Amino acid sequence: MAIARKKILFIDDDQFIRKIYQSDLTARGFEVITAEDGEIGLRKVETDQPDLVICDLIMPQKNGFEVLEELQKSGFSAKVPVIVHSNLAQEADKERALHLGAREYLLKDETTFDAMFEAVSRYLSVPVES
Repeated sequence: MAIARKKILFIDDDQFIRKIYQSDLTARGFEVITAEDGEIGLRKVETDQPDLVICDLIMPQKNGFEVLEELQKSGFSAKVPVIVHSNLAQEADKERALHLGAREYLLKDETTFDAMFEAVSRYLSVPVES
């Protein structure tokens, strides 16, 4: 019997960022589904039931803060970890995202593929090779 792969929903309006992280995380053994804005992302939360969500903050339709608010209201973010991956570097933005239920806040320009994998691994109980 095959072990089900952990499913990650990656929400970001930047197609290049979606594709490179989808490729990297898929190569590391995850199933990665993507959404190009917060509205589509929220629909995919319901239909695809991911094990973890990675979400940008500045997006069309619904921004990441609105996504976090809806996930918090529904109780989803209490059960499923959400990692924010954003260019917003202000401490107030980070505090707001964490207050709205994000478990971790990663700055895009400081996040390597390995750092993203380590963050994902913390929440999905995947061993990280040293």
